[in-house]
Amino acid sequence: MSAGETRDDPLVPVPGTFPFRLLSAPDTAYRVPPLADPQLAWLRPTFTALARHSMIRARIAVVRWRHPMLDVEHLLLGIVELVPPDMFAPAVAERAALVTPLEATLLPGTTERLEAIPVTNAVRRVIEMAGEEARERGYPLIGVGPLLLGLTRDADGTASTFLAERGITPASLCANLAPAAFTD
Repeated sequence: MSAGETRDDPLVPVPGTFPFRLLSAPDTAYRVPPLADPQLAWLRPTFTALARHSMIRARIAVVRWRHPMLDVEHLLLGIVELVPPDMFAPAVAERAALVTPLEATLLPGTTERLEAIPVTNAVRRVIEMAGEEARERGYPLIGVGPLLLGLTRDADGTASTFLAERGITPASLCANLAPAAFTD
């Protein structure tokens, strides 16, 4: 389209997507359903911008893999897709070193379309632990750092097992996490 032309269809923001992603009005195929759990509604203002975007990426993963619920693997995938890989541990130099094996653990689901995405109890536990981590460190908002620490501290979680197999433990995260992981 040249500089002088205008579009016939107005661009409108699509609810549930990144604010900067605009789609034409009739195209809602990329809409990401909101979280279904009303108990998590209070969390939206308590996340940092990067943590909110990680949650959106997690919801996108649920839709992409056609899963019925948001689980810790989706949350971890949402974080891994956004943050620099060296934030996890010095041994992790590339994002693909975490994304590829993590996606290999996910099996395609059969859920066609969700109006809202339910959240597992494991995700609720991780978010509660992340809130505690942030408060203990004196941060008012939950960033990706506390979310990662919550994921590693969830004893019976598959995400903590996945991270531990790659040498990413609460101690290694505490040693490598920059203050920006708590505030951005």
